Amino acid sequence: MQRILIVGGGIIGMLHAWEARKRGFDVIHLESDLEPRSATVRNLGMIWVTGRATGPEIELVLRARSMWEEITQEAPGVGFRATGALTVLYTDAEVETVRQAIERDAGVHGYQLLDPVDARNINPILQGDFAKALYCPKDAVIEPQAVLPALRDVLAGDHYQWHPGVTAVEFGSAWVRGQDGTVYTGDQVIFCVGSSQVGASARLLAGMPLQRVRLQMLQTEPLDFRISTLLSDSLSLHYYPVYDVPARERIPARPELVGKFGIKLMVAQRADGSLTIGDTHLYDEPFDFASTEQCYEFILDRFTKLTGRPAPAVRRRWSGTYAQRTDGELFLRREIEENVLLATGIGGRGMGTAPAVAEDTFNLICGTPELRSA
Repeated sequence: MQRILIVGGGIIGMLHAWEARKRGFDVIHLESDLEPRSATVRNLGMIWVTGRATGPEIELVLRARSMWEEITQEAPGVGFRATGALTVLYTDAEVETVRQAIERDAGVHGYQLLDPVDARNINPILQGDFAKALYCPKDAVIEPQAVLPALRDVLAGDHYQWHPGVTAVEFGSAWVRGQDGTVYTGDQVIFCVGSSQVGASARLLAGMPLQRVRLQMLQTEPLDFRISTLLSDSLSLHYYPVYDVPARERIPARPELVGKFGIKLMVAQRADGSLTIGDTHLYDEPFDFASTEQCYEFILDRFTKLTGRPAPAVRRRWSGTYAQRTDGELFLRREIEENVLLATGIGGRGMGTAPAVAEDTFNLICGTPELRSA
């Protein structure tokens, strides 16, 4: 049995470890934090199908969604729920944009354009005034703070070694040196380091077609009832490529704050009943060290407009960063040197694509005769 050495314990690294064990490899898994605290635990947990572009992007997400359903059978602690999603629309121009997107879609997403009564039958929390709602039944959600330990618990054993608190500072063909001088070896190294610029990651990411994106979101106290779907509103029409149709040009320009911070409203309910609400997008570094309260206020106002009620009290706020490609490709997978791969740059799609990205990585690895598992 051959050994895979994975650097990075976030969702991309974790699903590479999962796929490696599925194929019979031993795994040594390194993570610089004592428990991952980067993009994986700072997101909404959405397996977001609604806005994905027809073609390679939606194919990747739908394949990953199917894989999450299989993974959940072995690791129910990931919290997978097939919720579907509703995107609320307010104006005629927004409705026409969605109509054109549906006409072009050819049924891939399973879209339905609903009037307010039908939308409220699916999700009664929608008590604000709106014109129509886009329903996508294929969206789903998992628990971002639970998914990593749930998967590690299933993998735990002689063939999976988890090493938190290890920063990779040097690497070569099939080896990595940690900050304390310990050398870890394997037949293949896979760096899944996200936007990290610590240790060897700085060398790896230098010159790559990547940019870091900074976001803000918040979590509330538990709501007093269950929300049946994921929620979004028409701000997302400006953001997702599936809505790039002629009618979108007739939607008025976004308010200055929304354009500056790339704000869109996204709502997911956690297993404990609390709500994760987001989010914002900044692309130009250096990022401010502080969060912007005006963005939080705007997002909460949009929630009230959507639901006709204020959100529960805010429990906590946070910011975070992720890496995405700058050249329009979905993600970055590159051979750095012999037996050393880099897999990163998935952008905001990490939770919704990680199983499929890992599967593709190992299809490549196992296509090389000397790297086939026993």
